[in-house]
This record gives sequence, structure tokens and C-alpha cells, in this order.
Amino acid sequence: MRNVWVIAKNTFSQAIRMKLALTVFVLLVVLLPLMSKEMTGDGTLVGKLQTFTSYGVSLLGLLLSFLIITISCYSLSSDIKDMQIFSVITKPIARYEIVLGKFVGIALFGAVMLFIFSGIIYALIIYMPKITGADEQQIAEANQTFFTARTGIEPDIDKDKILAEAQEQYESLRRQGMLPEGRTRQQLINEFSGQKYMQTMSVEPGGIKSWQFYNVKPGSKDGNIYIRFKYEVSVSPPDNSVAGRWVIGDFRQLQDKANAQQAQTPIYDSYVRKDSVKNFHEMEIPAACVA
Repeated sequence: MRNVWVIAKNTFSQAIRMKLALTVFVLLVVLLPLMSKEMTGDGTLVGKLQTFTSYGVSLLGLLLSFLIITISCYSLSSDIKDMQIFSVITKPIARYEIVLGKFVGIALFGAVMLFIFSGIIYALIIYMPKITGADEQQIAEANQTFFTARTGIEPDIDKDKILAEAQEQYESLRRQGMLPEGRTRQQLINEFSGQKYMQTMSVEPGGIKSWQFYNVKPGSKDGNIYIRFKYEVSVSPPDNSVAGRWVIGDFRQLQDKANAQQAQTPIYDSYVRKDSVKNFHEMEIPAACVA
């Protein structure tokens, strides 16, 4: 391993001395702060943060990828061109150690560059609210939607039951000789499953639908949770919007009348709203509604 480490250190030093590495370093040092100042997004602080993060990380990945590929191609070929490789192979060192050493050196160089500029991006993101002169409302919104990590869960849907019903539908049509031609058994079962899944998730006009979520674990009862949804409609309304009333909470206390008076979890009623179809929307709900 000593031979591998020696070659890795030499490769790392060689990469640092390359003019291309210096050029990429200067470009990132100049462009990243400039982008953090000039990015506008949708005009809000959250939009600016999201836009800068997306484009900043993409720029970093693009330039580092180009740099690493170039160094990888140049490192060994330059040793052969300058005949330095001949002084290496005369020593008691295996060929795989040369290749492995080059790989380790280049990987170490890439990791150092990634660490440096990831830190720069992180620092710029932290200070962007001050740089952009955002007000307290925008900062509060950014803290809730951007600087707070989220995890997502989906409503509880019995997919095994849906699959069993689709298989039963297939067998029923097969016995009656009514299966569509030109498609395999698996294709038809997948189609039937999709239809039944849509039926499970659908709500008729004026109807009521209950979605249940399990393992909802908010960080704090004083915090918030977010319900994210999108309307898909068979026939678009004239204004491309759907009106609805949302009731959110632990409904078990309503089903158990004996314990209803002792329930500690509030139910939030009358979230009446109108939302456009085929776009994602979010509702902010107090985390206290989680049992």
C-alpha cells in the first residue's frame, strides 16, 4: 500500500498544479457568489434559494466532472509523454499499484474540491436571506419550507387487495372468453390494477372521501405538517378549479363516543378552498392534529 499512497500523493500534487484545475477553481469562486446574488427564481426568498441551490449544484457537478475526466486522461498519458513512467516501472512496483494509485489520487483531489465548494454553496445559502434583504415573513417562510427537512408518506392504500381484485377480474373475463386480444396476462392485470387504484382514489362530485395516514411523526406538536395534493379530473371544470372542504384530525374519537370527551387531539374543520386542476398544492396544518 505504500507504493499506492506515494503514487496517489504525486497524482494529487500533479492535479493541483494543472492550469485547468486553477481555472475551474477561479470560475467557481467567482460564479457561485455571483449566482447567489443574481438568481431571482419566482421573486421570493424561497424561489431564490431553490434556484440557486439547483443551478449551483448543477454547475459544480458539471465543472468537477469535466475536470476529473480531463485529469484522469492527462495524468497517465503525460507520464508516458514526459517519460516519467519509465523511472517508475523500473522500481519494484506492480502495474495495478500504478493504476490504483492514480485512481486514489484523482478521487482524493475530487473529494477535496467537492468539500471546498459544497462548503461555499452551503455558506452562501445560509447568508442569502441577509444578502437579498428579505423581510421577516419571507425568512419565516424559508425556515419552514426550505431550511426544514421533510419526509413524505402516502395515504394508506391496500395495494395487495387491489392486485387480488385485478387478478380476480382477469380470471373472470378469461372464463367468459372476454379477454382483450393482443395483450399479455401481466399487461391486463396491470391495467385492471390501475383502474381499481384510480377508483379507490376518486371522489364523485359532492361526495366524501377519507384518506388515512399512519406513522406521521412531526418534529414538534407546536410545528406544522403539510398535505400535498393534485386534482386529476375526467372533465375539466369551466374555471379549471375544484372546490372542496377538508376535515383533518384523528377521527377515531368521533367513532368512539365514550372517549370523545377525553380526546386530546383536536380536529381541524372547514378548510374550504378552491384549487386548480393538474397542479400540486399544499396545505399547512398544525401538527397537534396528529394523534
